[in-house]
Amino acid sequence: MHVYLTNKPYRNLVTANFFNAIGSVLFNIVFIIYAGNLPYKTLAVTLISIADFVPTLFEIPSGYLADRTTQRLRLTIWLRSIQFGLYLLLAGLIAVSQALWAFIVLLLINVASDVISSYTGGLIMPYYKHFVGRSDLNDAASFESGMHSTISIIFQGLGASLIVLLHQNYALFSIINAISFLIAGGLLLLQRQAFAQADQQDTNAVRQARQDKMASEPFITSTWHTMQLVHTDKPLFLIIMLILGINILLSAVHDLTNVLLTTQKQLWLGSFGATIAIMSMASAVASAAGALFSRDGLQKFSMPTLISLATGVTAVYGVNMFTLQNFYVMVSLSAGESYLVGKISPRLSALVIGNIPQGRLAATSSLVSFLISIGIPVSQAVFLPLANLAAPALTWQIFTACTVGGVVAGVYASRYLHRLTAPAAMVRG
Repeated sequence: MHVYLTNKPYRNLVTANFFNAIGSVLFNIVFIIYAGNLPYKTLAVTLISIADFVPTLFEIPSGYLADRTTQRLRLTIWLRSIQFGLYLLLAGLIAVSQALWAFIVLLLINVASDVISSYTGGLIMPYYKHFVGRSDLNDAASFESGMHSTISIIFQGLGASLIVLLHQNYALFSIINAISFLIAGGLLLLQRQAFAQADQQDTNAVRQARQDKMASEPFITSTWHTMQLVHTDKPLFLIIMLILGINILLSAVHDLTNVLLTTQKQLWLGSFGATIAIMSMASAVASAAGALFSRDGLQKFSMPTLISLATGVTAVYGVNMFTLQNFYVMVSLSAGESYLVGKISPRLSALVIGNIPQGRLAATSSLVSFLISIGIPVSQAVFLPLANLAAPALTWQIFTACTVGGVVAGVYASRYLHRLTAPAAMVRG
């Protein structure tokens, strides 16, 4: 919070991102509700689920292009204007047709906007290196991550309520989202001199070196070199692999809970729907708190230690699911795990921004995000068939055994990092 209040260029940059997030959260929840009211609602919701993963496929190419883009601020504002126009078009289309072809066009517009957002995220990332000192990177990343989680919690509920009060006026929500992109672009203009100065700090020599060695690289070659860069940084690579592992386990615990709770009625509080809603809210609030409270004593723990703690809590969660089967223990452990996980993502962002050369910053960030996202389909492929074929108790026992393996891996990684000569700042907040 201190960085946000005292650093004006950073404040404008982050506030612009918040407006972008507010519009997106409002529209995404309402878009699901809209799809659920169409004549072909099952197909519509399925298509949304598939489309949600499509922008992930463009993360690495967008990072590659962002690192080779000049006039970053001008292009970012221009692309925000394009997103504004796309959602005005979407609002008009929602108002005139509910046909399947129109819905597919709506999906394509939404996917295109998400891809643009991924690209602009890579464009503005280098500004963090200019506006935020290395010692403040973790606090800055934690604040932004926590506020994004808070926005998601508040505006999901607000969106679901407002659409009822506005009598299902879905076109209006599209216009609200369009305006949010316009505001986001306008906020960046308020600090255009600071952004221009940041661009000028890339000297002609640095730019020329970047052009000679990297700008001419083909996409495949550049991606390979970026992978080599990540692999060469042993602490960063090890942490990414650990986060990939915990992402697989956390995706699994979410999916297993949703599936197996349908039959484990002794864990319900009232109804299945109410239980899932309480679980989701508790996890979301805890994750936001974990990111926002960056100076709670846990900043002294290394990343592998935090990952081990989160995995350990998840292991105890699994034990509860086949022994005590207590609702309150289940919710408490889920919140505790989410609080710890809420600290990991901001630290990873700070680590990447602080240690990766600017010429490969966006590409590296996109590559890291893509690698971690792989955990979701891997988790679904491994654990969902198990949840449908085996008894709930056996499923939770197998899952718990996997989490114990994750704890052991985290402890080993923590000791291994202590033996490396890398600075402590690379693995501590």
